Amino acid sequence: MSEQHTVDAALASVSALRAVLDHMNAGAAVLDAAGRVLYHNDSWRRRGLPTDRALSPSATQPEGSPLHSLLTRALAGASEPTELLTAGPSSHVTAMVELRASLLSLPGEPAEQPLGPVLPPARCVLVQAADVTQHIRAERGHREAESLLSALLDTADVGLCLIDQRGRFSTVNRAYCALFGYQVEELMGRLHTRVLMSEEHEHAQRLFDKLITGQAVPQAHWSASTGDAPWNYELRGRRKDGAQIDISCTVRLLIRTDGRRFLVCSVLDITDRKEKARELEERASAARAEAAHKSQLLSELDHKLELIESQHRQIVELSAPILDLWDGILVLPIIGTLTPARASTVTERLLSSVVERRARVVILDLTSARDFAGGGLDHLVRMIHAVRLLGAQAMITGLSSSAAQELVTRGLSLSSVPALRSLAEGLRACLGTPARR
Repeated sequence: MSEQHTVDAALASVSALRAVLDHMNAGAAVLDAAGRVLYHNDSWRRRGLPTDRALSPSATQPEGSPLHSLLTRALAGASEPTELLTAGPSSHVTAMVELRASLLSLPGEPAEQPLGPVLPPARCVLVQAADVTQHIRAERGHREAESLLSALLDTADVGLCLIDQRGRFSTVNRAYCALFGYQVEELMGRLHTRVLMSEEHEHAQRLFDKLITGQAVPQAHWSASTGDAPWNYELRGRRKDGAQIDISCTVRLLIRTDGRRFLVCSVLDITDRKEKARELEERASAARAEAAHKSQLLSELDHKLELIESQHRQIVELSAPILDLWDGILVLPIIGTLTPARASTVTERLLSSVVERRARVVILDLTSARDFAGGGLDHLVRMIHAVRLLGAQAMITGLSSSAAQELVTRGLSLSSVPALRSLAEGLRACLGTPARR
């Protein structure tokens, strides 16, 4: 029984599989124990895989090749051995092929004599080749994207994290770990509430449930946006050492092509900003309280000023009362000092009384006047001229010697104004005047 006879028997047995192998979309080939290709379908050939069925040594697979390694493990009884290799068809387009082997035992042919020996079964291997180029490229692209994303996350100055549907950390960058004082491995796979104050856990979980399902959050302190815009909110965080910090979170919902959902969160430490805001609010509150106190003081001061002004008017009226002594005769006794401000007020009141009472004589009694400081005599002269312009006659009584001397010294002329010693003489002079018709 030669080796050639055994191979021929194996080929005869393989021919029964041809109909099945030819209808397979995947490439398929049957190799003997020596690594020779006994049969292959068209799909195997199109993938650029070995097709030589010659019995020469060149037809065997070189040791160390993926196909030889796969064949060796299959013959050794390994469970579903696989290999990945690069194949190039006639178009020179490189493709990634996954080889999967399974052991076949093909029966030998019976001898011509009924009692003669039967050939031993031929040990062959069925190898199936599947094109996994797109799958490999997709996996490589995915790994490259994840690697690039990881590099971008680690170089960012802002704390960034990915939270999966279970509410656990899927990715955290260095800035996020530094913000809360943790190492990466201390956060990966842990609940997102690990970095929050305990009193915030329930509230944060409710927010997470609404965000992961894409629902709006109808709460006052949220500035939730519509469309693809992120959600912004503030929480109280807790560092690993137990210190409390105020954090601002910006969240977006990420839905992967496989349907998995993640929350992409960027976190900022706003403790200083909140502290300054609290300080500003305290200052503003203190300023408002101080302003209210000053407003109250101003109101009280206005009230006091009104009271003083009223008292001043009363004092002026008492110190310079306008007396209607007779028909057409007014008496203005000036008491105390006649200052410019007082003289202006008194003149205004006197002229109004002259017009209202149609006075024809005005007696200015200076008996109780002490002095005329600051140009008081000038105002007195102007008062007399104003009375005369209104058609009334002015008369001076009780002028002191010092006042008379000052009038002469300053050249203030009152030659046309009657001057009598006392109010009584002035009254007698006025009563001797013919009554008004």
